[in-house]
Amino acid sequence: MPDNSHATGVNPARSRLGRWLLTAIGVLAVILAAIGMVLPGLPTTIFLILALFCFARACPPLERWLLNNRLFAPYVRIACGDQPMTARQRATTMMLIAGFSGLSCYLLHRAGQPQWTVLLVGILAVIGVVFVYRYRRAPITPPHRSLVNQESS
Repeated sequence: MPDNSHATGVNPARSRLGRWLLTAIGVLAVILAAIGMVLPGLPTTIFLILALFCFARACPPLERWLLNNRLFAPYVRIACGDQPMTARQRATTMMLIAGFSGLSCYLLHRAGQPQWTVLLVGILAVIGVVFVYRYRRAPITPPHRSLVNQESS
């Protein structure tokens, strides 16, 4: 029996219906990710990870497109661990998590929702901030030696 695994070692869907279904889910996930890029509160990265999962098993050309697309590739590379987050990306992400979670807690409290829901959102926000803070960091490159010598002269 021939090996049907892709170069990435992922086993593709065996049936035609399975490939069509995974491709459709992947396309829908990309559309939701694109909407999430401009609509606050709708995640982007998780939908791109889902699309990458589906495309890897159903349609390798779409997988390559997603990995090389100039709009989506930065999200996918960071999420897959290929590229570390820069300090600016980390700070922006943590501020957005804190800001939108704080707003959500405030709105939940004002709407009279049970306190456990407000507490749950707060706890999840703290977990998200800690995760982003501890995520693999981009290396800090020291200034070029000749530039350092020129500044001290």
